Amino acid sequence: IVQKLERLEKVQLRWGEFNTLVAHKTNQLQIIEESKREKEADYLSLKNDNRFQEVQQTIWRRNGLELQLKELLSQVSAFFVTLRPLINLNFLENNTLLELYVSNPVTALTSDESLSVIHLLEHSKAALVSGQLELEANEAEVIFGGLNSIEQVSQWHNTYFSLKRALSDLQQHFVYRDFLIKVQDVQYRLEHFTRKLEQSEVDISCLNTKIANLKEKMIRDKIHIQSLIKIGLDKSVEIVINF
Repeated sequence: IVQKLERLEKVQLRWGEFNTLVAHKTNQLQIIEESKREKEADYLSLKNDNRFQEVQQTIWRRNGLELQLKELLSQVSAFFVTLRPLINLNFLENNTLLELYVSNPVTALTSDESLSVIHLLEHSKAALVSGQLELEANEAEVIFGGLNSIEQVSQWHNTYFSLKRALSDLQQHFVYRDFLIKVQDVQYRLEHFTRKLEQSEVDISCLNTKIANLKEKMIRDKIHIQSLIKIGLDKSVEIVINF
């Protein structure tokens, strides 16, 4: 019985700690809510500015270009990853360049201005067709499929620099750059406080669930211990738990 009472006391202490933590997080939540309201007010003020629509269109245009750039690099990376077995064969004169395309397509596209990689790929295709490469049948099929699309590399190269120029021009020729920076800063902070608010609400909800579970456990343990005392000592005892 003594051990059960000690365990009950520990559970009560843990319950109290969780309640203290909830109070602290609730206070933090109120601070975050206030900060979010302030940024919402700032954002509304910016939206009412005549420059906002042009700034918003610039942001959408930039985001669109950045998305195209990301998708392009993803395609380049996926293409060259399928050619990785060629590196392991070590028959190319310039394995390093091919390795760079596989590991870092951005650096490869920007540094390989003359597109030397195309020569490497054409050489690889010729070697594959002539049976010079020792590859498993499934590897050879995948690589051959990729090497039949060598012309895409040149297209990707041109598109990459076209997108980079478009992004640079967009930034350089935009007249409301200071206002754009202000809008982006407020948007970032508003999103930041929104994420923190959502996370705090989740944390508090989880803690409240734990608190409710501990309370139920303490009530069950209390009833059980009181029953043991009644049976063992023939005494009615009321254990007081302060919730």
